[in-house]
Amino acid sequence: MNYALLLQHYEMNGRMYARAERLWFAGRPSLDCAIDAAARAVDSRGKRYRHQSRIRRTAIAQAKPVLLKAKQHIEACKTFDDLFDTIVSALEGIEWLGELYYYDTALRLGFYRHITPTKVYLHAGARNGARALGLDHRVPFVEISSVPKQLRHFQPHEIEDFFCIYKGKVIRSICGG
Repeated sequence: MNYALLLQHYEMNGRMYARAERLWFAGRPSLDCAIDAAARAVDSRGKRYRHQSRIRRTAIAQAKPVLLKAKQHIEACKTFDDLFDTIVSALEGIEWLGELYYYDTALRLGFYRHITPTKVYLHAGARNGARALGLDHRVPFVEISSVPKQLRHFQPHEIEDFFCIYKGKVIRSICGG
């Protein structure tokens, strides 16, 4: 599979799901409702997001009250960086929650607050995609100017999504597999 086909596939599929997630979280009736759904990592159908299905229920259950307690701090955030840092600070003591959960929770609450990333945050899956594209994957994020030109029309959270979804295909495509 070549790189152009991956981009086309994301445009027609992955981006649609990313947009639906953004709109659903943006449309939550209150921050409490957004925190509830983000903490439980559930979609519009009340189903846990597949890529977060291995997180223990006990960890998920601990996250909600912690995030509700941090509600004022979440409301005070003006940038995604601030929101992400607030989420990490609130949740980092909960065992079995990690960087993907922190990012996804911040992103979903950011959708509600209309605050989105201005750079591409890297966690395990996104880091593998960034590495496959020859980007510095040892950093917590990459600037939009660092990603291949073909991806720059996507929003940073869409680029992160692309990195995660296609990490294996990108590696095989670039390596001639």
